[in-house]
Amino acid sequence: MGLKIASAKLGVVLALCATALSAYAGDGKLLGTGGLISIEGSAGGGISPWAVIAGYNEADQWSALAASAWLATDDYQLQSNTVAIGAYNRAELSVTRQTLTIPGGHLGQNIVGAKVRLIGDLVYGSYPQISLGAQLKRSTEGATLDALGIRDQKDIDLYASVSRLFLSGPMDRSWLVNATLRSTKAQQTGLLGFSADRKWVLEASTAMLLNRNLALGVEYKTKPDELNGLREDDWKDVFLAWFPNKNLTLAVAYVDLGAIAGRKSQSGYFFTLQGQF
Repeated sequence: MGLKIASAKLGVVLALCATALSAYAGDGKLLGTGGLISIEGSAGGGISPWAVIAGYNEADQWSALAASAWLATDDYQLQSNTVAIGAYNRAELSVTRQTLTIPGGHLGQNIVGAKVRLIGDLVYGSYPQISLGAQLKRSTEGATLDALGIRDQKDIDLYASVSRLFLSGPMDRSWLVNATLRSTKAQQTGLLGFSADRKWVLEASTAMLLNRNLALGVEYKTKPDELNGLREDDWKDVFLAWFPNKNLTLAVAYVDLGAIAGRKSQSGYFFTLQGQF
């Protein structure tokens, strides 16, 4: 009950701030092209980063964002809170706090993320937008992971993303396509610590703009599956995102996370609310 009340209060605060401070937000990019703030803090989809820079800032603008996401499956609940800055459509910084509620306790981690756009543009020009990013992850529940025999409790994910928005795609709709290549040691994105071996994994997303304010998309996130004795499945989702204006974004998704920490068939729902200032 306390989590629901806190979430509701945060939603009211974000909505009020977005309305009151709308004059400060960058207004150059097309509506919806800032994407969502993912559960790891990077701009993109709900579970995977894209090459886009957080917010709607252009070359002479910057944006500040706050986002809260809730993911609930049969046996687990994840809450992720993020503050992020997008600067000059070139660089992004984010800080994220994650709390995973598990049967009998909690796990958590802090994530500091950075992303830089290298070349290209999401919509215009000859090249798609290409960005490089890093996520420094550190567990906040060292004693719990120690008890589980997990020794490595901090590490860095590195990734490269390529994104393009096709304005005249199939069915006469605009389509966004993204591919991300990630180098990681993270087990369940770091919430269950980090393995000894670094692996390359692929993540893919596509979204269709149903109209100016609504997007329907899917994501697929491959996982390293390095947990000893515990299967780690790929993640996937189907999401619907609403952009009523450039200061407020809401999204809902159906997620299928497969097996997590020995519990099979973890599927459920994901909600996110974010405001841009």
